[in-house]
Amino acid sequence: MPNEANDPLIQPEVIPLHAAAPDPILLADPATLFLERARRYDTFVARADGQQAFFGFMAHLSRAQHAAASTFAPRVLPDVATLSMRHAHHMPILPAGLAERDASWVVALRAVLTASSAADADGLPPAIVAARHTLAATSEDELDRLGSALLAFDYETIPADVVPWIAAGLQVYWVVAVAALGRDAVQSLDVASVCPCCGSLPVASLRRIGGMQQGLRFLVCSLCATQWHMVRIKCSHCESTAGIGYLTLSTDPDSEVGKAAATREVVKAEICDQCSSYLKLVSLEADAAADPVADDLATLALDLLTDERGYARVGPNLFIHPGLPAA
Repeated sequence: MPNEANDPLIQPEVIPLHAAAPDPILLADPATLFLERARRYDTFVARADGQQAFFGFMAHLSRAQHAAASTFAPRVLPDVATLSMRHAHHMPILPAGLAERDASWVVALRAVLTASSAADADGLPPAIVAARHTLAATSEDELDRLGSALLAFDYETIPADVVPWIAAGLQVYWVVAVAALGRDAVQSLDVASVCPCCGSLPVASLRRIGGMQQGLRFLVCSLCATQWHMVRIKCSHCESTAGIGYLTLSTDPDSEVGKAAATREVVKAEICDQCSSYLKLVSLEADAAADPVADDLATLALDLLTDERGYARVGPNLFIHPGLPAA
């Protein structure tokens, strides 16, 4: 099993973050995030491994998010006094779990539904199309309830087929709202394992490329796509630097997993023996076009492998309902 912990150059205690260090918090760009993700899904469609319909839908959905993000604007954002209070209490600037959150996220969801309908494509799963029609006719209060259920991971009260749509609307709202607040509004938190913008857990971590960011690891928010720095060889859950290892998929070229070689080389599971958890690590060094959300969905076989080894996933992917297969 590969183990970066034996490399003295990347021990957590010897990675300096000084005055000349790169920005430890990177906000997502609503103008490019979803379109680039859609293009990543397109590459998985071309892989011809039996999941073309699923990845084709995800590409379609990401393009609907892109269209929605280009027109959506939040109704209400935190004012200076609210931001100051949240900074003083080391809170995220736009907490996802806040009961009195801006209900205009539902407007973002409806924009996604409208964009999807306008660009309807052949081959979308019938159940997914039916769910879109149902949501389009659903009241704002019920949509807000469904959004609350997904953010709370209350899967028993949310139908599996509506999850991708709800997740898409929530992401558009938070990505656009955080970008509207801007980088100057964001401060690092005392708790390194949650997003400094919305308090959500990371979907994966990302090994970045380019300039001072080369080789550094950033956690990537499952909701607003904000990236925040965390040193490598450190558990993103319990923050232990001991017992860290890595699992990758089989390289058998004749297996279904082996056919996904390009993606397999990009993604591995970082496991922690201290808390028996794992989070996927996506390497832009291996593929500069990789996307944490898309590449996570493309490597669900790695989740099965890691689960078999007794490790629990700690990073959610909002598009996955535990009662609904992704393929």
